[in-house]
Amino acid sequence: MPHAHVLARTQDRCFMENKRDFKLLATGTEFLKHGITSTETEVSKLFDNADEIHMLVYAFGHDLNLLKPLEHLASIGKRIVIVVNDLYNEQPEHVRNFLINLNKETRVTISNFKRIYFCDKCDRRISGSEEKEKHEKETDHAVRDRGFLHAKAIVKNRNEMVTGSSNFSTFGMQNHYEMGFYVRGVECNTVASMIEDLAHNKELTEII
Repeated sequence: MPHAHVLARTQDRCFMENKRDFKLLATGTEFLKHGITSTETEVSKLFDNADEIHMLVYAFGHDLNLLKPLEHLASIGKRIVIVVNDLYNEQPEHVRNFLINLNKETRVTISNFKRIYFCDKCDRRISGSEEKEKHEKETDHAVRDRGFLHAKAIVKNRNEMVTGSSNFSTFGMQNHYEMGFYVRGVECNTVASMIEDLAHNKELTEII
């Protein structure tokens, strides 16, 4: 039978292997002065040696800096799933065209999150601006804005994640004052699965 100190070392090693990591992230000079890790730094690390990337995106901004690593990963057959808010109305045209081309790669799924509306008279939720306009024309009812995808998250290999208030753009990760978290643990698999399900939810999204 192993000695007690051997068992203790084994238990410690198992604990370390299953340990969850958590790190506070920020954008903004005054935030970073307090020793908080840069959001941009942690996001860039997620693309190193990634086999899978899952993303929820409110806005990419006007530059393609974040998209270039995704283009490389897609070209070598890595799995990428992105759900992006209102692709056809809220994202810049050159970003939209980039994502449409990226979606042509075999293991890439880009899904457009349709803006949500609600008709009080019909007590009905409506997905997408086209359905909204159609409903208003057919019923002459006023339809109100009910919501959109505002979440921001990147999950790597289902076990690492960055999430928070920062958009994945130069301003969001360099100029604005934002806060977020780096997480490693089982929660990352939950979020990746949620993104995968959302990307194929025909009521809320459409694959481009």
